[in-house]
Amino acid sequence: MAPKLSHTKVFDEPYLFNREAQILADLHQRDAPVPRVLAMDHVQKSLTMDHDGTSLETAIANLPQSPSVHKAWLSRLLPPLVQAVTDICQQEVFHLDLACRNFLVDQFEEGEPQIKLIDFGVALSARLPLQKPLWVIPDPQLHHPRLVTAAADDWRIFFRDSEAATAIYRRKGLATPTDFVGRAFDIPLEAYQSYWPKSVAVDSLDKRWCLVGHSFAELLEELSRRLSVSGAEHQFLTDSSARLRSLQDDALVKERLLALPLAASGMGGTPRPKAFYAPDPPPSEGALKAQAWQALARWRWLCRPMAIAILLVNYFYIDTQYKSNQLVLSDLGFYAALISLVAGALALLALLSARLQGLALVSLFVMSTTQVWYGFEMASQGLGLSTSLTLGLGLVTALGLAKAANNRVR
Repeated sequence: MAPKLSHTKVFDEPYLFNREAQILADLHQRDAPVPRVLAMDHVQKSLTMDHDGTSLETAIANLPQSPSVHKAWLSRLLPPLVQAVTDICQQEVFHLDLACRNFLVDQFEEGEPQIKLIDFGVALSARLPLQKPLWVIPDPQLHHPRLVTAAADDWRIFFRDSEAATAIYRRKGLATPTDFVGRAFDIPLEAYQSYWPKSVAVDSLDKRWCLVGHSFAELLEELSRRLSVSGAEHQFLTDSSARLRSLQDDALVKERLLALPLAASGMGGTPRPKAFYAPDPPPSEGALKAQAWQALARWRWLCRPMAIAILLVNYFYIDTQYKSNQLVLSDLGFYAALISLVAGALALLALLSARLQGLALVSLFVMSTTQVWYGFEMASQGLGLSTSLTLGLGLVTALGLAKAANNRVR
């Protein structure tokens, strides 16, 4: 049996070499679709790996220039591509440079293509956090907006804090760059090698499936350019790419990624008399409610301050009316007012604490109840019900705001 071929990759910088080796070893131990590392040379900063096929970029270039071949190839290619990416994401490693050059494809003629992912220089890992700025120039045309912002912040801090980088630029007669979004800039390798920041903004990003989905959208766009497909297939790739860009919900990204193979299953065979790609179904009643709660979540932080403001205005208004009209309370009215004052004080204290929202609801409910009797007391002394109703409405509004602040987004 002929020995399996190998491939060697050489790195310029020790940190990038070590991080790639660690991620590949970690993933391979977990049976993820990545090549096995055969040898590491710390002096030459090189990794020798199993040769698990040719790059997807080369494989497409070697295809016959036939639209029918490319269409059939695409329909068989998408399921293992999605599977490889999602399998690696499930291992808490998020590859953010999904391009044809970073996928290896093998055994395509013998059946289902075998796909493996390589080059984890632009990746986030839960078990192996970044210790230096991510080796990528932030580009709004390629990267998720959150990644662009965080990467630009990391490079801004690097060029501000790295004396070595400043010295290199000064030696070249250049000013250190200040704008890092959408434009190329030189990163001094020796300065990067000696720079160890306290924190890396990119590594603190959440919604990592969204970052991967955005990168997968770029992969779909690249496939649409490289493959000789047109009509429905080209539209499918373009629409699917648009549906994965700049999302902010990890669950939605997973759903749309996993739906791609099923949507692509109609490609490559006899044309069928139906729409190639169905639009999203109308949202259900439950989904509409969830959207409403999501919208409310953006403004929930205002609920407690507004409730506190209404209570303070209520107190001021009651005190003003009591003094200006010389109200005389009955014994029952006096105790009702006393209970209301105590409940109001508790409500204010509870609203100032995120942990005591239940107490705020109870206190505001007690205030609303005692306000009914207080209203009758005011009406019996010629003030009419309008003033009492105004105060009662304020309390009910405060109660509703406190309840909204206490509700969690569903």
